[in-house]
Amino acid sequence: MQSQMIFRLHTKIVKLVDLAEASIISVLTTCYAPCWNVYFTECRQDTKPYQSSRMYAPERSEANLFVTYLNTALRTIKTIRVTAALCSMKAVIPAAGQGTRLYPQTHTKPKAMVRIAGKPILGHILSRLSETRIDEVVIVVGGSMQNQIVEYAEGSFGNEFTFRFVEQENAEGLGHSIYQTEAVVRGEPALIVLGDMLFENGYGTFLDAHDSLDDPDASIGVKTVDEPRHYGVAELGDGTRIERLVEKPDDPQSNYAISGVYIVENTDLLFDSLGHLVENDIRGAGDEYQLTDALQRMIEDDARIDIFEVEDWYDCGRPGTLLEANRVLLAKGDNDEADTLANAVVVPPVDFGDDVTVEESIVGPNVSVDSGSSITDSIVRNSIVGEDATLESVNLEGSIIGDGATVRSEANQLNVGDNSTIEL
Repeated sequence: MQSQMIFRLHTKIVKLVDLAEASIISVLTTCYAPCWNVYFTECRQDTKPYQSSRMYAPERSEANLFVTYLNTALRTIKTIRVTAALCSMKAVIPAAGQGTRLYPQTHTKPKAMVRIAGKPILGHILSRLSETRIDEVVIVVGGSMQNQIVEYAEGSFGNEFTFRFVEQENAEGLGHSIYQTEAVVRGEPALIVLGDMLFENGYGTFLDAHDSLDDPDASIGVKTVDEPRHYGVAELGDGTRIERLVEKPDDPQSNYAISGVYIVENTDLLFDSLGHLVENDIRGAGDEYQLTDALQRMIEDDARIDIFEVEDWYDCGRPGTLLEANRVLLAKGDNDEADTLANAVVVPPVDFGDDVTVEESIVGPNVSVDSGSSITDSIVRNSIVGEDATLESVNLEGSIIGDGATVRSEANQLNVGDNSTIEL
């Protein structure tokens, strides 16, 4: 954590360098204006100023001091900039997918904007990125609801990151999504984080693990699993070096499942590989352009790609795993209380947004309730309740209730979209 704080401080210092450079030159010029004029007068006359008979000794001394200070300042600025270039890294978040597995929630919002444990999935990702050396985030957006992502990111994290938004007009796979960012990412190291994946570990842990490897062109987070045929799989050669990547193999030769976090140093080669796939219409699983195939092509071009291990991750693209991620995040979080509790019992962990009213009800455990919602005469467990939702006389468990939805009378398990009304 200390190293990540240093990186963040270093980044903030670098942002001041541009302002400092102009100020340094201005101050030195003002303080040494006489020798500045003499020095450059001699230079324009193509003479050696320090040997000129027309420059008195005090002026030569002042000119020499001025030049020394100026060169030292500019060299320092250059060093900071070079060091910053070596330390900096961009994050790329592909978030243009339709999220069909989360219907009806994603009928009215992008998948990355589905809320769990008090904030959108994207909010959890950006919060964790803010603890690392990442200071620029490139988000791939698409579809008619992309402005929700833009407005949320800039409004909630505009002071933490510089954002670049790249549109993917047609959803043609993860590889195609990353390929859209070439103009703003090529030539710079990149951390690729899927927009619907959350990890138990922070991204700083992954960056530290990558930094400890033997100078790879890229590294991939993996986890040992019992059923690797359901995942992309990394087959190893020597040590941590990947020999082959296979997407959902029928006969897996490894149980290292690709988790959905990638750190790429050699982005030139990555975009060359992605370009080869797209330009030659080489599609992989699902008839889409796959990032795994591009990474495999990098390996075939003698790139070194290593693994680092991750702990549990949660694919928030399905209702079941979304609720599981909600449970884990609530257990680890600092949760807020409801504004109004009347004859109500709260079984932690529970997170309430602003202006939430709970009356004659039992809420929890593992429930997140967004702002403006009301729960009356109900029992709610292991569920996610959206903004401005109304629950009356219901018994809910393992349910997802959308923004502005109303559910009345008896119920057990529901997945209700935004602005819906259900009376049972």
